[in-house]
Amino acid sequence: MQVKKIIVCILIIFSSFTHGSTDQLIKNEQALLKINRFFSGIEESNIESYKDGELIVFLVDEFGGRFYEDYYMKIENNNVTLVKIETLSLYKEDFDVKSLRCIKFINKSIIKYDRESILMTKNKKCYTVYMVDNSLIEFREYIKNNKNFDVDESRIDWYINRYNIDQKNVSIYNDIAFYLGEGHNYNSSLYILKKIIKIYPNRIVAYLNIADVYWEIGNKDHAKVYYQEYISRMDKIGKKSIIPKRVFQRVR
Repeated sequence: MQVKKIIVCILIIFSSFTHGSTDQLIKNEQALLKINRFFSGIEESNIESYKDGELIVFLVDEFGGRFYEDYYMKIENNNVTLVKIETLSLYKEDFDVKSLRCIKFINKSIIKYDRESILMTKNKKCYTVYMVDNSLIEFREYIKNNKNFDVDESRIDWYINRYNIDQKNVSIYNDIAFYLGEGHNYNSSLYILKKIIKIYPNRIVAYLNIADVYWEIGNKDHAKVYYQEYISRMDKIGKKSIIPKRVFQRVR
């Protein structure tokens, strides 16, 4: 399991950024006073600052690397404008270190806000990111052995974007869908299976898997459609004799 560098990280450390103490980055005493007042109550060891183009960014970490706050500020003479705030919540116990990143654009003077009220504001744009590069096989084995593991569509999409469904791994994705179904995570199981047949419509076993999932959730009409499709495709390749008995029993 390879863990990406989580630090500010994500929040980006590019060579164009200039790091330094707040006093070094901000020469205007009035602006510095306003910023110190804004971050009052935070221990100095829990806040870092760096320059990102015309903006000064303040990174706050008060929870031991589990929740980051990035405040992007623009300083013009004595005026300090809070441009935006980005937060990152890390769930380190999660297999893929599932994380929630949120962005809130403010674009108002810093004196109109206090830090706590900003953190409580709504209308943030949030999305899920995953910090760990697990292999597809590791993912399959983890799901196989942890039936209650939370797998939603965003996590599946993350894996599919990293490991495109192809001839080499389609059976692994099929296994993942099967184990998700065993763990009663039916929606995610169907989500994968339907992506499989969209790319590989001749993967016959996927039709059986989809039918079984629909049957388990009580959607027997949908199940019968896929069972019939499965029977038809197996018949065309001369393998109707090996179709599981339950299939015929369920389409009656």
